[in-house]
Amino acid sequence: MSHVVISVGNRQFEVACNAGEEQFVTSAGARLDAEAQAFAAQLGRMPEARMLLMAGLMLADRTGALEDELVSLRHQVGTLEARLAAPARVEKVEVERIVEVQVPVEVQVEVPVPVEVPVEVQVEVIPEDMIAAYEALVDRVEAIVREAEGRIAAQQA
Repeated sequence: MSHVVISVGNRQFEVACNAGEEQFVTSAGARLDAEAQAFAAQLGRMPEARMLLMAGLMLADRTGALEDELVSLRHQVGTLEARLAAPARVEKVEVERIVEVQVPVEVQVEVPVPVEVPVEVQVEVIPEDMIAAYEALVDRVEAIVREAEGRIAAQQA
């Protein structure tokens, strides 16, 4: 079992932790201290229990907001992944093609000129800029999710 001394609101606390967790405890203590310092700057000196309670409540509020954001981002990622996994959209486009018939001068044939022949063309369409935008958004969302999960894990320990 290791011990780490952290400073919260200009007060020293010795905290026990498992070997290898010292950096994590020090980092969490620094976050708690930043909140406590903000309260001390606004309200002046306050009892230790109140300072720790207020700082803890602020961190819990931020954690809740990050968890809400994480849920929303995971939903967005799921939606985007579903859209990317969906089959390509096929659009049917009717095209009229004009065919001209050339008849030798010696031959007398009655052919309506020009003859219109309807042609059906199917084109699969996923615009390249849309694919790039989805990929960029997925990368951004994954980075935010990793950051939020790291913050949540740090605050829960």
